[in-house]
Amino acid sequence: MAVFDLDRTIIAGSSAQVFAEMLRTVGVDVPAPWGRSVYFGLYERFGEDPITMQLARFASRLFAGHAVGKVAAAGRLAADVLVSDVLPQAKVEFERHRAEQTVLLLATTAPLELAQPLADNLGFDDVLCTRFRSSGGVFDGANDGGYLWGQTKARRVAAWAREQEVDLSQSWAYSDSWSDVPLLERVGQPIAINPDLRLNALARVRGWERRRWVQPD
Repeated sequence: MAVFDLDRTIIAGSSAQVFAEMLRTVGVDVPAPWGRSVYFGLYERFGEDPITMQLARFASRLFAGHAVGKVAAAGRLAADVLVSDVLPQAKVEFERHRAEQTVLLLATTAPLELAQPLADNLGFDDVLCTRFRSSGGVFDGANDGGYLWGQTKARRVAAWAREQEVDLSQSWAYSDSWSDVPLLERVGQPIAINPDLRLNALARVRGWERRRWVQPD
């Protein structure tokens, strides 16, 4: 199995701004949360950390009352944009793993309706993500099963691996973020992609592979 993070790993920046644009396109008016400009500024500079993720945790509340189908439509539109942002080195890695018949898993904090179309477009075998709770085809403003970040992401990947009888010691994980250390520690081949400062330092100490993936000029 090869597990890939999304933002700042297989794409250079944040998918959230593309998702927000496509939500507006389909008529889903999600109010801008307090601190959104601060969030994007911190995220673009430092990646995921408890402050930026605390702001993101409130996203499910902003979707309360919106139709699941409309959000899924925005996800399909966003996938058409984001697929062109996938870094070429990531595409090479996808193909290498497919040639070796390795299962590809996307693990991201993005909600299912927005993440699934991109995962399908890129040929991932499955996707683990945050799930917004809904009733009668409408989001109710809560998360179903917790926010996929940090230890929660690591536990969900481990549970998925057990269900699929996948050996984590023979698996890869790719991420840019210190928050994914719990996941990286569980696999046999942890790879730091464009690592933030803390992950870069830890990867150096532990001898984890570090790679720089960039868009060509």
